[in-house]
Amino acid sequence: GIVEAAEQASQAAPAHASDVNEYLNYTAFDMFCSFMFGSQMRTTSTIVSKDNEVRKSNAENEKFVNAALAVFEKNNRMNLFPTELIMGAYLPFMKSSMYLDFENEWNIVREVGLKKIRDFIDRYDRNELDEMEQASYLADRKSTRRTPVTSRSRMPSSA
Repeated sequence: GIVEAAEQASQAAPAHASDVNEYLNYTAFDMFCSFMFGSQMRTTSTIVSKDNEVRKSNAENEKFVNAALAVFEKNNRMNLFPTELIMGAYLPFMKSSMYLDFENEWNIVREVGLKKIRDFIDRYDRNELDEMEQASYLADRKSTRRTPVTSRSRMPSSA
């Protein structure tokens, strides 16, 4: 999964020559998603595609990656302003325009991410995952659910 995502990204590298940082961000996102979901998001290549049909077919993934990258960028920017830190720590009822922008992007990440997770779990429960998805982190976590430790399930004491 991760290797395939990296191979796909490397083919799109020349199209990102003007912004290597953007390329690395998209590549990291694609590689992370291949590990997490076991699917290829292909945002590194579709984001620079001139084909509108290709862009349209991957619009949700592009929305997801762009919002995720914006969350990191806006969070980093907010951390540079002491007023943002003070408002966040002591005045949570006040939201700056910078924070509202961050919150908007976070809501997109949450919405798309939860949709992808719910879809994955539904397909997992119906036994519809392909081989790569079955090898993903989410499938592994779903199959190894741990029983919560309660007072009755703890190991007996040696007394």
